[in-house]
Amino acid sequence: MVRDILEMEFLADLFCRDRNYLQRWIKIDAKARKREFKQVTIRDKLDQLDGLKEKKRAKAYELLSTHAAHADPNGFQVISPGDMTQIGPFPSEGVLTAFFQELSRHLQMACIHVFTLLQPADPEILNVKRNFEEVLTCWRRKYVPVIV
Repeated sequence: MVRDILEMEFLADLFCRDRNYLQRWIKIDAKARKREFKQVTIRDKLDQLDGLKEKKRAKAYELLSTHAAHADPNGFQVISPGDMTQIGPFPSEGVLTAFFQELSRHLQMACIHVFTLLQPADPEILNVKRNFEEVLTCWRRKYVPVIV
């Protein structure tokens, strides 16, 4: 779930930077969309735009893939705590903490990018958008550490 939000965050970030990508994404057929907008392509493009060489986006994506979306020996702690595969939720404190940390980090960024893309004309929707952005800004000041 968090990896899906991360993918949306990256895609919306690219669309915010250049709406031509959004127009292309909407207009092309599914096969071309899969080819041109693969997650690795999006991550590399954003890294290039930001001048990043350390591939932090790829590392975040890999972390979520390893522990949730793709089979990986290191990810089995999520489905097999104590080497005993179990069905159903069995949140350990560590896994639950990691889940909420990643969810809060990527969901708020996805919201920021999606709200940047939205340009509603309806005053009621604009008011809701403004209120949400104010609350999110206060929340970020309190809970999101500033990285210097």
